[in-house]
Amino acid sequence: MGVEHEDLFSLRAAVRASGGERAWLRLGADPGGFFCGALFADLLMARREGLLAAQTRVGFLHVPPDHACSAAAAGSPRLFARAVNLEMIGRVLGSLLCRELLAGPQDRRLLISGFGPFEGVCDNPSAAFISDAEAIDSMIALASPGAARIGGREALLVGPAGEVLRWIDRYRAADGAQTIEVVAGLIPLEREAKEALAGRYRPLAEVEAGISALLAAARAAGPLDAVISLGVDSGQIAGDGAEAPVFKVETQTWGWQRGRERGRSSSAEPQRCFDLGAIVARARARGDVGLVRWER
Repeated sequence: MGVEHEDLFSLRAAVRASGGERAWLRLGADPGGFFCGALFADLLMARREGLLAAQTRVGFLHVPPDHACSAAAAGSPRLFARAVNLEMIGRVLGSLLCRELLAGPQDRRLLISGFGPFEGVCDNPSAAFISDAEAIDSMIALASPGAARIGGREALLVGPAGEVLRWIDRYRAADGAQTIEVVAGLIPLEREAKEALAGRYRPLAEVEAGISALLAAARAAGPLDAVISLGVDSGQIAGDGAEAPVFKVETQTWGWQRGRERGRSSSAEPQRCFDLGAIVARARARGDVGLVRWER
């Protein structure tokens, strides 16, 4: 099912946390021309150029901001506490996207990336999710019920300030026949958070080189079955107070489009990718997938 099915963009799914809080899940058609759009385009280019295998499914999920993102977000009655947001991120990933991505008897390897701070967001929920071993455990428990962790969380890369930039988590499925490996990678936009918060970022070429290095390191132990990149939709901080927060599964990108600067993977026409959107479409066709319910 492709993006030409316009009705998919008019529907939304309700995602509910254990405390009853509700967010929406929708398909998105524009991750923007900043780092989110650039990363999504870089994933598509990596697959075209063979850094990722042709069968590797890729996608970008915009998560909503929460009270920990900034002072402005902390005062928003429509946004959630960080713990609730992390629970909802795990539910969208685990009960919907990863349930299909990790299905089957074969061993599976998944890469999930998140961004560090940037201007207006001092504490990025995408980084908070991937750096939280318990959040990854909860995601896998929904995607593969009964799966058990194998060993502890392993740090793959430590930054110059002692911060962990990559982790690996391993699980064995309930039947013992399948091993699931999750590589979590942080994409910092500057060497120091205060620089990113001031809007002073690394040159795009350095960030893109870091993305390529993350992909290469993640697949060093074997092919990746899927890559999901997370980013926060900071525009929702100032959103309508009556509207619930929204998760957006992006379906196309133009890459980096900032002023006159164009990234290596930018394009004049939208680059479409419905890998994750197709999972959403199939979920909608079934009417119900775990903790995510479609509503008209």
